[in-house]
Amino acid sequence: MTSKDPYSDIKNYGIEISMARRYHRLVLVIIASLVAVLVLIFGGHYGLAYPGQTATAIAAITALLFGFKQWQEARHEMSLDKLYERVQLANELLSEWREARAIVPHFWNGSDDDVSFKSAMYVYIELDNLEYIIEKYKLGFVRTGTALRGLRTFKTRCRSKKFRELALKQVHNGGYNVTTQGVVSKVCSDLDVHHGAR
Repeated sequence: MTSKDPYSDIKNYGIEISMARRYHRLVLVIIASLVAVLVLIFGGHYGLAYPGQTATAIAAITALLFGFKQWQEARHEMSLDKLYERVQLANELLSEWREARAIVPHFWNGSDDDVSFKSAMYVYIELDNLEYIIEKYKLGFVRTGTALRGLRTFKTRCRSKKFRELALKQVHNGGYNVTTQGVVSKVCSDLDVHHGAR
């Protein structure tokens, strides 16, 4: 993960953003601008009485569409943020309510002692952070460099063999999405190959 192209670096770990997500705003502006210019240039030849006003109307409609799209994306981002706030709340309650841990013992690797619980919770927090940045990136809400920073942070945590073991187990037990599972598996596999079983 040291090339000069962050997009390729992050893509190597299976984290991708679609071209439509990456460039949809730019494409919208280019198409609307092209249509407006064509109306201005050729509108009079095709019977448009007011090509300047038509071009202005096209620009206004484009601005409305652009504004609607931004509002819609803001709603998606707020929903994602709310989801992770709720996950954090549940995790905090599990920390406070020891009795509640008994309901989901599979999360703590079969042990309810404080060391096992805190170790597992720390790994879950790091997995949540990784998944959060992956999802924000895939939706186009963060830049590639920011997503790569989140991936690198997770990767440094995985230098610990114990952390890697817990992460590999917990990513499959904790309801994480397929992309997050794949990223964790690749990070851990790469580190096992390069650093051995430390």
